[in-house]
Amino acid sequence: MVSLENLSVRIYENFYVSLHLYMCARADKRPPDVSKNLFQYIKELPDGRKRIGRLSAHPEVFRFTTVKHKYNLGFISDEDIYEHVKKTVEAYRREITLGQFNENIIDPIKLTFDAKVYGKTIQQAVEDECFRQIDKSTTNRVGYFNQNLLNYAGNGWVVPAIGFYLDNDELHIYVEMNNKHNTMNSASSQKTYMKMQGKILDDDEATCYLVEVISKRSRDEAWKISLDGRSREHKKIRRMSMDKFYALVFGIEDAFFRLCRALPQIIGDVVKDNPGLALENTVYDDFTKEHADILTSLYLLAFKSHEGFDKFQN
Repeated sequence: MVSLENLSVRIYENFYVSLHLYMCARADKRPPDVSKNLFQYIKELPDGRKRIGRLSAHPEVFRFTTVKHKYNLGFISDEDIYEHVKKTVEAYRREITLGQFNENIIDPIKLTFDAKVYGKTIQQAVEDECFRQIDKSTTNRVGYFNQNLLNYAGNGWVVPAIGFYLDNDELHIYVEMNNKHNTMNSASSQKTYMKMQGKILDDDEATCYLVEVISKRSRDEAWKISLDGRSREHKKIRRMSMDKFYALVFGIEDAFFRLCRALPQIIGDVVKDNPGLALENTVYDDFTKEHADILTSLYLLAFKSHEGFDKFQN
């Protein structure tokens, strides 16, 4: 049975949809793509959470996002940052099996040293190796988070399909991103610098930035580089740390700090709300199916055909 509240909400939704489609017809325009939000319904739940309903131009497309906390970032809505974090978490690798774990044969001697030297159990050493393998595939996911968060900036900021990492033609600002201050080799640095030189030659109003996700210090300064054996710098080719970059893009001096402070809560909410996003690690269970002692299983997995290992005992 439909409650009076739900019925009133549905009538309210359908009214806005009908009105929007009518206005599109009057203006001889096509309705927006169904992926675009047309209507947002916000209800405060008894426990303080917000229930957010978003409706597209098609009445049957309706979804709710439950946001447990008010993140109060000031430059992106609670719902948008929650959804963006969720998309990032969904892209993470969330499964590892024994077969995947041993695609490149694991060195049981190293794991034995790791366990004994660092005071771990063999199970902990195996779990650490699992996370190390998983971590190799996550860097690009964090890159997705950093870059696509900028899609919410508005005010002319665009994440282009090709070219620069981020640009703003209205402000004549063009950005490249680097994960750490020391991860660009000489050739890569020179190539990026020359790309920026080309841009300021084509557009004499342009300013180009190399933004470092992990920078030694807060900075916004001319980028000094050795090019063709000569020291180069230009006031419109600059190095910038993430705090200065967020201030530039979002117009809030401590925007980057606000994000970093809120991220643990947001990620925690996403993972708690979506149990299917949890890591499924079956490596330890698979090992114990082979042999009750996991250390023995490790050695047999690597050296089973080696002389004497048919009688291996821990």
